[in-house]
Amino acid sequence: MSTQTAHSPAAALLTQDEAAEYLRTPSRTLENWRLRGGGPKFVKFGRRVFYRQGALDSFIDDHEVAS
Repeated sequence: MSTQTAHSPAAALLTQDEAAEYLRTPSRTLENWRLRGGGPKFVKFGRRVFYRQGALDSFIDDHEVAS
């Protein structure tokens, strides 16, 4: 039996809905970005899709605009 701690790699993976909430964007937008490209990096295990929080933070940093 395996347990996940807050520091385990699996605990660092966010579901699509969690990632969408983190980015404050609709979950469907993440799907579109995955299909068309241009979205944050993701991890895929079979049919399941996950996002690392660090990848989401990098995605945010890459889209930062100075006025």
